[in-house]
Amino acid sequence: MNELVANVKIYLKRRDFFKNVLLLISGSGIAQLLVLLSSPFLTRLYTPEELGLLGIYMSFLAILATISSLQYENAITLPRDDFEGANIVALTFFLLTIISFLFGVSIFLYNEEISIILKNKELSAYLYLLPLSLFGIGAYRILSTYALRRKKYLIVSKTKINQSIGMVFTQIGGALLIKGPLPLFIGDFVGRIGGSGKLLTTTLKEDWQTFKQVHYKAMKQLAFRYYKFPLLSTAAKFIKQLSVELPIILITIFYGASVGGWFLIIQRILGTPLFLIGSSIGSVFLAEASSLIHKQPNKVNDLFFKTIKNLVLIIFPILFIVSILSPWLVPIVFGSAWANAGAHLPILSVMYFFQFITIPVGSTVVIREKHALQFIREIIRVILICGALFYAHFFQLSATGAIVAVSIAGSIGFIIYGIFSWIALKN
Repeated sequence: MNELVANVKIYLKRRDFFKNVLLLISGSGIAQLLVLLSSPFLTRLYTPEELGLLGIYMSFLAILATISSLQYENAITLPRDDFEGANIVALTFFLLTIISFLFGVSIFLYNEEISIILKNKELSAYLYLLPLSLFGIGAYRILSTYALRRKKYLIVSKTKINQSIGMVFTQIGGALLIKGPLPLFIGDFVGRIGGSGKLLTTTLKEDWQTFKQVHYKAMKQLAFRYYKFPLLSTAAKFIKQLSVELPIILITIFYGASVGGWFLIIQRILGTPLFLIGSSIGSVFLAEASSLIHKQPNKVNDLFFKTIKNLVLIIFPILFIVSILSPWLVPIVFGSAWANAGAHLPILSVMYFFQFITIPVGSTVVIREKHALQFIREIIRVILICGALFYAHFFQLSATGAIVAVSIAGSIGFIIYGIFSWIALKN
């Protein structure tokens, strides 16, 4: 009888877990779908150069976000005690405020120098929004992580959708009122900060008594207890994000904002949907592999290759059809100004193929706690991407040549990523 009760409890816990995962995934999915559906409107309201400016801005923001609170937000869910959880929230907000302020001062003092390095003086006017967006993205991460600690999955899911709605309406509506790319950047800020108000009011309403007890000494003790987050996680996350964002940054610097705009649209067409699908599959793989590693470790290797095989069967026909149709379909859907994006999409589809089949099984390094392998594989990807683009620039290759170089280097990088993920299992 006791065994039956225990099994029922396990079943209910698993059901709740998958229900919560589905809630979060559906929220993220709807949010990204709204962004994707808005793209045909944005490409008719803004030029490739203007969207290219937004692309390089968003890439810098994504890189800076990895160090905005030194990854301490990932420790919010760890303490059993709510008092400690509240103190970590306070600690992360303190760090976020200081770091955002320092970036703001740096941009104020060196705005012109930064725009010269980026070879785009037009961007300088919009860099002043960067510290605000940085604070916005950091605040949302902190508050949403605390909400997950309190099991407020539905609220987090809704705020993700609200973020996209706010961003899309600001960017589209703003274009009808203001000429130029300014509404793109304001919309991005609205999207970053959107949802934080709801999360903040919910948190303070329900946990005000806990937050009233927050103390500097407790914050300091917890900062030392979880020192590995700024010491190890920040560097790893920074390098990983660098490998993702460098292509659009360097392409925009070397070949201009319009080429960066093509790259941004291709990312929205291919990168974002494939990332969402891959992340969902990766979550399932992580759960299955984590279970097998303790019970039937000899079967993890089979799961690894079976997952890759299934991913190939899913993605190959999709990318094949999209690559054939994109040169004809992209100008129709996004406007004639974006014909070049459609022409270059098949080139980058090779890289996205290898990304899709390797990223979902990359958690083997986490399961096996092979942090060195995790760090090395990200460094290799950064070196390959940088090397390809500097090679293209040095030998004065065309924009098409540079995109071919990125696709080849990225494909090799993801193949190595997959090999390292497999090596983690063997050791």
